[in-house]
Amino acid sequence: MNGKRVIGIDVGKSWLDVSAEGCERLRRYGNDAAAIAALVEQLDPAEDLVVFERTGGWERNLEAALADRMNSVGRGSLAAGQGLSPSARDQGQNRPD
Repeated sequence: MNGKRVIGIDVGKSWLDVSAEGCERLRRYGNDAAAIAALVEQLDPAEDLVVFERTGGWERNLEAALADRMNSVGRGSLAAGQGLSPSARDQGQNRPD
């Protein structure tokens, strides 16, 4: 995708499951400040496109850390899905994020 490596993050209350394009293993990080800082430090804002879905607030610390990293290092790409979560869509729920 435009020469960038896609990094997908599944955000949960306690965990962040991270899958990077070209890597076979999923990596799990805690959804806490120290673990998020370790994850974000490994990302290259110029080379990585990070995508995740908004999950009722559990993504806020990750989103803030990614924005700080992009501002301190340079322009990067951050995409947070908006709208209904896949599970809400599947269940016909109208839960805004």
